[in-house]
Amino acid sequence: MAISASQLIQQFLRSVSQETALYQQLLTLQHDQHTLYLQFSGPELEHNLDKQQPLLTQLKQAAQQRSTVLQQLGVGNTPQGVERIMKALPEALQLKARQQWHALERAIIHCQEANQRNGQTSATFHELVEPLLHPRSDTYQEPL
Repeated sequence: MAISASQLIQQFLRSVSQETALYQQLLTLQHDQHTLYLQFSGPELEHNLDKQQPLLTQLKQAAQQRSTVLQQLGVGNTPQGVERIMKALPEALQLKARQQWHALERAIIHCQEANQRNGQTSATFHELVEPLLHPRSDTYQEPL
């Protein structure tokens, strides 16, 4: 049985709201991750990363499903395709749908920024710790 365009649009709108909630959960974990880096808390950091993994998997699946829905609607997985959906909605729903879509876009950007910051913090951490754990053999050292 084929799914109607109306059902696909409803599915798209529900997925936007669900994805936003997932990104907000991820952002909280990313902020915690940054704090754990600064506290040099290895086991807790590992636990935090383990909690992020299922969210990342769910987000990847959600993005794939959204892409499929947009393709099934014939609008394409592009900003223009999303805009076509928004314009097709009744006026009463357009504002709320646009707000939800913009909330998702903002949540994605915030997570990307937090991920970038955590990557820089991780790199700095490794640069500081690596020489302590593995001193270079070409440095001069007095024999003991």
